[in-house]
Amino acid sequence: MMKKRVWYSSVLLFWLYACQSENQFLATTIDTPGSPPYQVLQNDPESADRKILALLTYADRSYEWRKSALAIYQRLVEYQDSHDGKIVSSDLQDMHRMANLYVSSIRRPLIDIMRSPYFYMDLEKEIRFQNDRETYVERNVVFYQDSTASRSRDPSLLQSSEILQETILNIHHINPHDPEGRAILKDFKVSLAASLLLLENYAVALEPYFNNKTLRRSLLYDIPDTQWDARNEVKNIWLNYENFHQSSRLVQAAAIYKEAQTATAPGGGSTPPPGPYLQELDDLIQNSLTFRELAEDSSQEGLLHRLVQKIKFFAKRPRDDWFRIRFHATRLTNKVFGTSAGVFEFRDGKLSDLPKEKYKTLVSRMKPLDILLEKTPFRLTDQFIPGYYGHVAVWVGTERELKEAGVWDELPDYYKIARERYAYQGPHFQKMIRQGRHIIEALRSGVELNSLRQFLNIDDLAVLRPRECREDQPSLQPCLSQSDKREYLIKAFKQIGKEYDFNFDVNTEAQIVSSELAYRTFLKIDFNTTKTLGKHSISPDQVALKALQEDDFFYPVLMYFDGKPVSGNTDYLRHLLSLLISDQVAAVETLIENQHTEIR
Repeated sequence: MMKKRVWYSSVLLFWLYACQSENQFLATTIDTPGSPPYQVLQNDPESADRKILALLTYADRSYEWRKSALAIYQRLVEYQDSHDGKIVSSDLQDMHRMANLYVSSIRRPLIDIMRSPYFYMDLEKEIRFQNDRETYVERNVVFYQDSTASRSRDPSLLQSSEILQETILNIHHINPHDPEGRAILKDFKVSLAASLLLLENYAVALEPYFNNKTLRRSLLYDIPDTQWDARNEVKNIWLNYENFHQSSRLVQAAAIYKEAQTATAPGGGSTPPPGPYLQELDDLIQNSLTFRELAEDSSQEGLLHRLVQKIKFFAKRPRDDWFRIRFHATRLTNKVFGTSAGVFEFRDGKLSDLPKEKYKTLVSRMKPLDILLEKTPFRLTDQFIPGYYGHVAVWVGTERELKEAGVWDELPDYYKIARERYAYQGPHFQKMIRQGRHIIEALRSGVELNSLRQFLNIDDLAVLRPRECREDQPSLQPCLSQSDKREYLIKAFKQIGKEYDFNFDVNTEAQIVSSELAYRTFLKIDFNTTKTLGKHSISPDQVALKALQEDDFFYPVLMYFDGKPVSGNTDYLRHLLSLLISDQVAAVETLIENQHTEIR
């Protein structure tokens, strides 16, 4: 019981990694502003912003992974139920791959985000908020605790004369309105959000497996030796989330977050405008089911069990309710499952239910190397991508078109490269092309081949086409030759299997974001880039810039705006595209409304 009492007076930010204790036999000292760790945090705001952006995108990746994990689980248990507990070997392999993917591509990066080399809180650190002076820290403060659990720096003030415990703490006196305090709180929130995300990943997608005796044994003991590190980490995940002590740490961290929100509320001091993504970060925390459960009942005993049961309850609700198997949620009605969906997607795209005949017509109009730009204003990730459009994909064409380009017979070679170099687990490229998957795109789960139907969960679409070379083409005008077409298609296929680039850096090739796909495919085109957060990045709008002039390499061939098709010739579409990426959306709305009025 004594150990339980001690942590009630302290805060642990990193509840997955315990940090080493500091020397407890030094005299109490005070660190002033500008000294480590505060100086490093304050002087590197771009690093903190990159961590927030990475956290938000890993949350989106978690959302996709949960859908896949639950689909595999459903397939496994349905077969078990109808075949006396038997498991299909291929499904078992899918389960092991699912676990390995989570460990390597989600859990480890999230833990890296949580760990700060400059500032962290452990059982020997305590936070207090104040506005009287700048942020500072008292080190090696001795507290005395008696049998009534009272605690004081002065033993004479205790209710009982029987001193049961001496505790040495570092007390961080945070002023949330000075640069050091803001830097510390930002770091704190990132780690708390990552902790909540990891917990809900477990509760949503792993707990069902661990609750099934056969599947649990397979995950704990049968993951192949080639993935031994993943197998050991899966064991640790299971043990950690059964640990009461960790839930107590999370309770303390959530309590500190609430104090921080009160301390930074309007009227609490002179605070500059919030930095990039801070509102999204707060949304991620506050809309977490875990955080909401803590607000309702902060008793640590049975916390994780209650969370899991509540999540399972919501998962069983009807398809049309807020927690469907696809995890779509309605953020506007405040029925949020936090990182699962609501913060990231709160409705379907307006083109997601495009009628079959219109869909076929749209597919028939596409040509190899068409660039697809889309906008999804209902997704959080779209809101922090600069510019109008939020995503880029490349259309690679049909089997016939790829044979004509001289690429089809080489696809098995590129598939082999993807598997060996990037551990790609998808089907053969030729098989997917024959199944109607003609789009290469970089998603949070990595670069993959998808169908147009999968892509169309969007509101806006713009298709840009490379200008093919003609005999009368001006010599200096950029155009697409047959040799270029083959080269660019090969470049596009060679991107499949790469991981998503959460640093958004065009100067790295091993990882890639959606707009970098165009940058890496069309090597001879000089796309504009921007230095953002210390990295050279390219946005979807910067790809669209290469289709605004009559002699540009690309030209627009079709558009959808707010779910509606746009009629008009190339010049008209080019004009609309120019308005959209110039932030003149209202002008586009007026033009299109007038067009529809004339048609009616």
